[in-house]
Amino acid sequence: MEREKAYNDWNRRDATPCGMMKHVECPEFEREDRLEMLSLLPQWCGKRVLELGAGIGRFTGALAKEASHLTTVEWIPQFVSENKRRHSDDKNITYICGDAMQTEFSEGSFDLIFISWLFLYLEDNEVEELLRKIERWLEPGGVFFVRETCALKRVNPSEKNPTYYRTIKEYDKLLSSFVLKKEGSIKAWIDYMAQPFSCYWLVEKPSSLSMRPAISCIPVRESIKTPPLSK
Repeated sequence: MEREKAYNDWNRRDATPCGMMKHVECPEFEREDRLEMLSLLPQWCGKRVLELGAGIGRFTGALAKEASHLTTVEWIPQFVSENKRRHSDDKNITYICGDAMQTEFSEGSFDLIFISWLFLYLEDNEVEELLRKIERWLEPGGVFFVRETCALKRVNPSEKNPTYYRTIKEYDKLLSSFVLKKEGSIKAWIDYMAQPFSCYWLVEKPSSLSMRPAISCIPVRESIKTPPLSK
């Protein structure tokens, strides 16, 4: 039910960069957010990249420019069409219109998997299932980057907002089978929206069993006391 609400909510959004940010007037904010996100990624030149929840392709062009091949997955048909239009000159992109939860790839298909705002719309068991898939899809030593909007205390979906705002600690636990490389808050959201809850994690699939964390190598961040805003 919540997934259906989320689909309908996004299906009403404008197929524009600001529409993806859920802010009407935001060209400078959108640009700063996009560039900061890309700056946090490890080098992906010549890598096989998967972008889950690609939207209209805010990040698609930059990812495709360096990748050997980019696969994008997005469930809103008009967003897929706009992404194709925006990047029609890029010949190394595969576009999949479908639900990320229903998508399957072979083991070790990718070197880098990128998500910006997807777990927000999944139930806990779905997040766990998708993370198992992501770990399987990654090559050993491959990296996974995810950005999600968090909250000081967990907020479950409501009638008006079909979104799960999990705590940082919850995401730390969910990602504990990976090796942490980097984590933090997106500075653009702090600068433009006074919102420190746009959080990211860069983690690595262990290349051997000896690298796998025994419990969790991901530290819980210091408490953030600013209340969460909308995505």
